[in-house]
Amino acid sequence: MTAGQLIAAAQEPTARPCLRGADLRGAELAGARLAHLDLTGARLDGANLERAQLNHVRLDMASLVGARLRGSRMEFVSAVEVDLSTCDAVHSRWEHVTLRDANLRRLGFSRSLMRSCALEGADLSGAELGDAAIVYSNCNRAQFAGSYLHRIETVGTTFLEADLTAARSFFLAREIVVAVLRREIADDFEFAKLVGAAALWPRWCYSDWNAFLAQEPKYYQLALDIFARYPDSGAADALARAWSMTSERSDGLRV
Repeated sequence: MTAGQLIAAAQEPTARPCLRGADLRGAELAGARLAHLDLTGARLDGANLERAQLNHVRLDMASLVGARLRGSRMEFVSAVEVDLSTCDAVHSRWEHVTLRDANLRRLGFSRSLMRSCALEGADLSGAELGDAAIVYSNCNRAQFAGSYLHRIETVGTTFLEADLTAARSFFLAREIVVAVLRREIADDFEFAKLVGAAALWPRWCYSDWNAFLAQEPKYYQLALDIFARYPDSGAADALARAWSMTSERSDGLRV
């Protein structure tokens, strides 16, 4: 099937041809509107989907390696075990997308949005997520080795059992910071209260938290020890220096 045939199929209000396993490698689909299509197992490697809109599309087990998705919009898309590795999806907006066990290695997603997405078990190793937003989503068991997370917004997102050990520059992502601290609570009620303060404190920032923990040197050191296990996160340095937006403007924080 050609790109033109695919676009025609998407615009046909009644007929929906079987597109499972279709070979659309390198297809020119920039600006296309694709809705109510089943592209399960399709090959879209290297395809141009810039500014494309996908609505109610199935991409389960499809391959889009190196596809151009800059400025794309996806809504209510099922993409279980999809391969989106090395895709350029900067300035994109994906909502209600199921990316369970997806290959998102080295995905370029900076300045983009994922909202209400399922990323359980997804591999985001080496992904560029700086200034992105992954909100109200499920990142449980996801892999973030080497991913860049500076200024990522994560409100309402969960990271249970996510691998964040080698993730870079996540110190500003409250939900991630709380997730790595929560793993160490065990039955320590006092430490649980401190983690809860970080999770719920409306004005949470490292300068305030540093002052708060100064009254609890045992837990201040414990927090530093935990952050030391995430050497590329920037969190230990931020806590030790009582980092704030003002301090970043004045002297910066090496991340």
